[in-house]
Amino acid sequence: MKPLHLSSDIEFDRLAGQAIRLPDAPHRLVRHAVGLWAARPAANGLRAGADRLRRCIVATLSFDSAATSGLALGMRGGADAARQLVCSTPVCDIDLRVAASAGSFHISGQVLGCEPGAELLLVASGPQGLERFATVDALGEFRLADLARGCHRLTLRGPGDDIVLPTIELGA
Repeated sequence: MKPLHLSSDIEFDRLAGQAIRLPDAPHRLVRHAVGLWAARPAANGLRAGADRLRRCIVATLSFDSAATSGLALGMRGGADAARQLVCSTPVCDIDLRVAASAGSFHISGQVLGCEPGAELLLVASGPQGLERFATVDALGEFRLADLARGCHRLTLRGPGDDIVLPTIELGA
């Protein structure tokens, strides 16, 4: 038998006529075949777990003042000791300022473009595994003070999303 796409219109018409005259499958077998693919209700534990699933969004670093020479910034590249980072996601942008003071570090910033009234929480995981929390206010601003030297992972927790920011090394 040759493939249908190589058949002429007359041959195809003849084959279609033969197919129409074929008997249908017994109703009982059709019902059974359809039942094999029917959706089964999820167990209560699975359904409850699915309600707690969160979407993880990875932010990308789109600007780091430490990687830019002062000449490229012109007048704005003055003697500001704070490091600025901007992280971007399809959902929002996060502006971070990192400053050192008296042997510790401070991270402050703002979430730009987030849903008004969304409850956001910033979690910083430090070098010894300690977690620090900061709430994001109505303007999207937050502050974390007295952070130790080392690598810190920042995660912004929203109503249904976790936004993971690139790891920041303080005191490098």
